Amino acid sequence: MIPEYLQNDLKERLESLFNGQLFDNPDSERVPLKIYKQHLPIIDSDEEESDELSLYPYILIKLREGTQESWDAKLKTPIDLVVGVFNEDKERKGYQDVVGTLQKMQADFLSKPHMDNQFSLVSPPNWMLHDEDLHPFYFGAMELNFEQEINIQRKDVNHLL
Repeated sequence: MIPEYLQNDLKERLESLFNGQLFDNPDSERVPLKIYKQHLPIIDSDEEESDELSLYPYILIKLREGTQESWDAKLKTPIDLVVGVFNEDKERKGYQDVVGTLQKMQADFLSKPHMDNQFSLVSPPNWMLHDEDLHPFYFGAMELNFEQEINIQRKDVNHLL
Protein backbone atom coordinates (compact mmCIF):
# COMPACT_ATOMS: atom_id res chain seq x y z
CA MET A 1 0.00 0.00 0.00
CA ILE A 2 1.42 3.37 -0.92
CA PRO A 3 0.91 6.32 1.46
CA GLU A 4 -1.69 7.91 -0.82
CA TYR A 5 -3.81 4.75 -0.46
CA LEU A 6 -3.43 5.03 3.31
CA GLN A 7 -4.67 8.61 3.07
CA ASN A 8 -7.66 7.48 0.95
CA ASP A 9 -8.49 4.68 3.41
CA LEU A 10 -8.28 7.08 6.34
CA LYS A 11 -10.70 9.42 4.55
CA GLU A 12 -13.22 6.59 4.09
CA ARG A 13 -12.76 5.44 7.68
CA LEU A 14 -13.33 8.93 9.11
CA GLU A 15 -16.36 9.53 6.87
CA SER A 16 -17.86 6.31 8.20
CA LEU A 17 -16.91 7.09 11.82
CA PHE A 18 -18.59 10.51 11.76
CA ASN A 19 -21.51 9.55 9.51
CA GLY A 20 -24.64 11.21 10.89
CA GLN A 21 -22.83 13.42 13.42
CA LEU A 22 -23.53 17.14 12.96
CA PHE A 23 -21.59 20.25 13.96
CA ASP A 24 -22.23 24.00 13.83
CA ASN A 25 -21.13 25.92 10.76
CA PRO A 26 -20.77 29.70 10.25
CA ASP A 27 -24.25 29.86 8.67
CA SER A 28 -25.84 28.71 11.95
CA GLU A 29 -26.67 25.32 10.47
CA ARG A 30 -25.89 21.83 11.72
CA VAL A 31 -23.78 20.07 9.09
CA PRO A 32 -21.58 16.97 8.80
CA LEU A 33 -17.78 17.13 9.01
CA LYS A 34 -15.98 17.55 5.73
CA ILE A 35 -12.91 15.37 5.27
CA TYR A 36 -10.08 16.76 3.14
CA LYS A 37 -6.78 15.22 2.07
CA GLN A 38 -3.48 17.10 2.42
CA HIS A 39 -4.81 20.66 1.88
CA LEU A 40 -8.00 22.62 2.26
CA PRO A 41 -9.61 23.34 -1.11
CA ILE A 42 -8.76 26.56 -2.91
CA ILE A 43 -11.61 29.03 -2.75
CA ASP A 44 -12.29 30.51 -6.18
CA SER A 45 -14.93 33.16 -5.68
CA ASP A 46 -15.60 36.89 -5.41
CA GLU A 47 -16.99 36.32 -1.91
CA GLU A 48 -13.82 34.65 -0.69
CA GLU A 49 -14.37 35.17 3.06
CA SER A 50 -17.84 33.60 3.16
CA ASP A 51 -16.71 30.72 0.95
CA GLU A 52 -13.70 30.05 3.21
CA LEU A 53 -16.11 29.78 6.12
CA SER A 54 -17.98 27.06 4.22
CA LEU A 55 -14.99 24.76 4.77
CA TYR A 56 -15.97 24.33 8.45
CA PRO A 57 -16.23 21.90 10.20
CA TYR A 58 -13.47 19.71 8.82
CA ILE A 59 -10.79 17.10 9.34
CA LEU A 60 -7.67 17.43 7.23
CA ILE A 61 -5.58 14.29 6.61
CA LYS A 62 -1.95 15.32 6.09
CA LEU A 63 0.86 13.05 4.97
CA ARG A 64 4.06 14.36 6.55
CA GLU A 65 6.88 12.08 5.42
CA GLY A 66 7.98 8.53 4.82
CA THR A 67 11.10 7.22 6.49
CA GLN A 68 12.96 3.96 6.57
CA GLU A 69 15.83 3.64 9.07
CA SER A 70 17.64 0.84 7.24
CA TRP A 71 17.33 -1.26 4.08
CA ASP A 72 15.42 -4.01 5.86
CA ALA A 73 13.39 -1.79 8.22
CA LYS A 74 9.70 -1.03 7.94
CA LEU A 75 8.48 2.14 6.23
CA LYS A 76 7.26 4.69 8.78
CA THR A 77 4.54 7.08 7.70
CA PRO A 78 3.37 9.73 10.16
CA ILE A 79 -0.04 11.26 9.48
CA ASP A 80 -1.51 14.39 11.05
CA LEU A 81 -5.26 14.73 11.42
CA VAL A 82 -6.18 18.42 11.84
CA VAL A 83 -9.63 19.26 13.19
CA GLY A 84 -11.19 22.66 12.58
CA VAL A 85 -14.61 23.63 13.96
CA PHE A 86 -16.71 26.75 14.26
CA ASN A 87 -18.62 27.43 17.48
CA GLU A 88 -19.99 30.83 18.49
CA ASP A 89 -20.96 29.80 22.04
CA LYS A 90 -20.22 32.79 24.29
CA GLU A 91 -18.78 30.46 26.94
CA ARG A 92 -16.14 29.39 24.39
CA LYS A 93 -17.04 25.73 24.40
CA GLY A 94 -15.85 25.09 20.85
CA TYR A 95 -12.77 23.33 22.19
CA GLN A 96 -15.16 20.64 23.49
CA ASP A 97 -16.24 19.90 19.91
CA VAL A 98 -12.58 19.48 18.99
CA VAL A 99 -11.77 17.29 22.00
CA GLY A 100 -14.84 15.14 21.40
CA THR A 101 -13.83 14.64 17.77
CA LEU A 102 -10.24 13.78 18.73
CA GLN A 103 -11.40 11.38 21.44
CA LYS A 104 -13.76 9.59 19.06
CA MET A 105 -10.94 9.14 16.55
CA GLN A 106 -8.53 8.01 19.25
CA ALA A 107 -10.93 5.34 20.52
CA ASP A 108 -11.49 4.10 16.97
CA PHE A 109 -7.76 3.84 16.19
CA LEU A 110 -7.00 2.18 19.53
CA SER A 111 -9.68 -0.45 18.88
CA LYS A 112 -8.60 -1.03 15.25
CA PRO A 113 -4.93 -0.05 14.78
CA HIS A 114 -4.54 -1.63 11.32
CA MET A 115 -5.37 -0.14 7.94
CA ASP A 116 -6.11 -2.56 5.12
CA ASN A 117 -3.83 -5.17 6.77
CA GLN A 118 -0.80 -3.27 5.47
CA PHE A 119 -0.26 -0.22 7.67
CA SER A 120 -0.27 -0.57 11.47
CA LEU A 121 -0.12 2.03 14.20
CA VAL A 122 3.18 1.68 16.05
CA SER A 123 2.22 3.87 18.98
CA PRO A 124 -1.04 5.14 20.48
CA PRO A 125 -2.41 8.29 18.86
CA ASN A 126 -1.32 11.61 20.38
CA TRP A 127 -3.53 14.68 20.20
CA MET A 128 -3.24 18.34 21.10
CA LEU A 129 -5.35 21.50 21.09
CA HIS A 130 -4.31 24.72 19.39
CA ASP A 131 -3.73 27.13 22.27
CA GLU A 132 -4.14 30.46 20.47
CA ASP A 133 -7.50 32.19 21.04
CA LEU A 134 -9.22 32.29 17.64
CA HIS A 135 -12.86 32.26 18.81
CA PRO A 136 -15.19 31.25 17.16
CA PHE A 137 -12.72 28.94 15.40
CA TYR A 138 -11.21 26.02 17.32
CA PHE A 139 -8.49 23.63 16.22
CA GLY A 140 -6.75 20.49 17.34
CA ALA A 141 -4.62 17.78 15.82
CA MET A 142 -3.87 14.10 16.20
CA GLU A 143 -0.61 12.43 15.28
CA LEU A 144 -0.76 8.88 13.95
CA ASN A 145 2.43 6.91 13.33
CA PHE A 146 1.98 4.03 10.91
CA GLU A 147 4.49 1.50 9.66
CA GLN A 148 4.42 -0.95 6.77
CA GLU A 149 6.50 -3.95 5.76
CA ILE A 150 8.54 -3.30 2.63
CA ASN A 151 8.71 -6.23 0.23
CA ILE A 152 10.97 -4.83 -2.46
CA GLN A 153 13.92 -6.91 -3.66
CA ARG A 154 17.11 -5.12 -4.63
CA LYS A 155 17.84 -5.71 -8.32
CA ASP A 156 21.36 -4.37 -8.45
CA VAL A 157 22.81 -7.22 -6.34
CA ASN A 158 20.85 -10.25 -7.59
CA HIS A 159 23.62 -11.17 -10.04
CA LEU A 160 26.05 -11.46 -7.08
CA LEU A 161 24.01 -14.17 -5.36
